[in-house]
This record gives sequence, C-alpha cells and structure tokens, in this order.
Amino acid sequence: MPNDLAQWPDIAGQFSDTILIGNGASRAVSERFNYPSLLEVARASEVDSPLSDVDTRAFHLVNETNFESVLGALFHAYRLARNAGVADPDELRRQYDRIRTTLIQAIRHVHPEKTEIHGGRLMQVRDSLLAFSEVFTTNYDLLLYWAMASSDGERLDEFADLFRGGSELTFDVLRDNSFPTRTRVLYLHGALHIFELPNGPTVKARYAPGQSLLAQTFKHGDARFPLIVSEGDPRLKLAATTSNDYLNFARSQWIEAVNSSRSLVVFGHSMGPGDAHLVNAMPDRRSDDSAPPVAVALRQESDSPERRAVYTRQLKTSNLVFFDAATHPLGYDATPIALP
Repeated sequence: MPNDLAQWPDIAGQFSDTILIGNGASRAVSERFNYPSLLEVARASEVDSPLSDVDTRAFHLVNETNFESVLGALFHAYRLARNAGVADPDELRRQYDRIRTTLIQAIRHVHPEKTEIHGGRLMQVRDSLLAFSEVFTTNYDLLLYWAMASSDGERLDEFADLFRGGSELTFDVLRDNSFPTRTRVLYLHGALHIFELPNGPTVKARYAPGQSLLAQTFKHGDARFPLIVSEGDPRLKLAATTSNDYLNFARSQWIEAVNSSRSLVVFGHSMGPGDAHLVNAMPDRRSDDSAPPVAVALRQESDSPERRAVYTRQLKTSNLVFFDAATHPLGYDATPIALP
C-alpha cells in the first residue's frame, strides 16, 4: 500500500472534540499491555489464580491469545450447551469466570509502577489529552490517570472525571456540568482504580502521598474488586455497563457524542466484534456529505486495505481519514518496559 497516511500535525486543527483511546495507546508506553504477554503472565505462578491446563487449552482451541475472544467463545459454548441439554453446562460458566478473574490479576501483575515511567512521557500524554474536550477510553490501566495528575502536585485541575471528594471519592453525575472548560475523561469499561461498593456507590481510589496507587487497587482478599468490564460478548458487556451507575452514564455520553456534530479521533482501538455495543451506537453517515470528521490512527507497519475496510465499515461515515499513529503524541515510541 502506498504510504498515504496523513500526518497528525497536518490534520490536528480539525479534531478538538472527542477521542476514543484503546489498548494501542497503552502499548505505546509499555509493551506489557500486549495481550500475548498477558497470557504468558496468566499462566505463571506469580498470579493468585493462574490458568489451568484446561483453561489454557481453551486459548489453543480458539487459536487466540486475546482474552476477550476466548471469553466470547466460552460464553457462546455455554449457551449452546444449555440449549442442547448438556449435563453440566455450568462448568463452562465457571471456566469463563476463572479466566476473567485471572485476566484482571494478570493486568495488575504486568502493570508498571508510576516510577517506572518517565515523567516526561506522562506529561506528553497529558498534553495530548488536553487537546480534546472529552476523552473516552476502554483501557483498564492507570496510565491516563497518572498522566492527568502528572503536574500540579498530583492535582487534576484541568480534567473532570466526575468523582467528588469526601470520605470516599464518589461518582457524582451532578459534577458533569460543574467544570465546563475542563477536559472530561470517562472510562467506558471501568478501570483498576474504580470500584463499585457493596452498598451501591461507585468510587475511585484516593491518592495518598508515599503510597502506590497501583498497590491500593488490587489487594489479595480485599472486598473491593476493580470495576472492570472484561466480558467477551458485547451483549454481556452491555448488560454489565447498564447495571452500574458510572458505566451507564459513560455509555450515555458516548452515544451522545457519536450522534452529535463533534469530531472524533480513534486511537489504538480496533473497534472489533467485542465492542459492537460501542459501534452500534454510531449512526450511518455514509451518504452524509456534511458528516463530522473522523480520524483513525494506524501504524505504518500494520496498515493494510483490509484493516482500513474494517474501520470504514464500523465507523459508517463519509468523512474518514487515516493518520500515522507515530506522528501523534500518544503514539510516540517510548523505551520499552520489560516484563517483570
């Protein structure tokens, strides 16, 4: 394919509204977030509940290293087994739950500490976020949160994540209109530092001087479990999203954004089958010459007609441009951080 990817600086002036960030942005900071490495870690003894041989065979049978693909296959197998009257279809559901739990443990294990990431890199990410009015992400990790707080003494004064202070940092939808000039950040699938308490409210881990936020987010035996939507089937993802006040609000804001006249940037996000609940919210604007612009980041080495065709089909717009991810601050190559 000819190298016809746009350069981000040449098109940046058209895009200041909305950005959707996926795992590719985290991998640009650390290859630890690469799914094959997560599978490696999930099989190791370092995690509390490593994958068993039976669980590992599920990955081989599906011929995948992506957890969401395997979880999706198990969910469909469970439904088919129930329909066929298999004696113990719930064993497939138990396997689904085991693999999902191990995925979260693996994410926690491979996650770098903040001290391992150069402060200049976090500031670079922070500045790139401030170029947008709103940021949506499906990532679970703490990189965006650290970047948002990478100056001003761990303060988030230029961002609004809709959690208010008090004895707990609690999600409060009323804060949505409190800071209209700030960049709003919403985690569509939850994150390691967000929790749903047993009595209902959704809260965020509190920063404490001298304490690792990462260490606070996932403790063995802790009753607080990170709010993470890792279901492999988009219908399950949708159900998990609508059952939580914070996630349901984030989803409603995504629907509002993609159905508005706002520009959209997709960075490091595959918009694959597992995210049909996000894709289906997008209107069909293929015949609309006045459709707001949409830009998709691609790496030159992975650019192909087939990949562009997937985005063209999923995004359903007449105003689509592909740009070189390496020319955007989120995509600048950083020094790789090795696996622990």
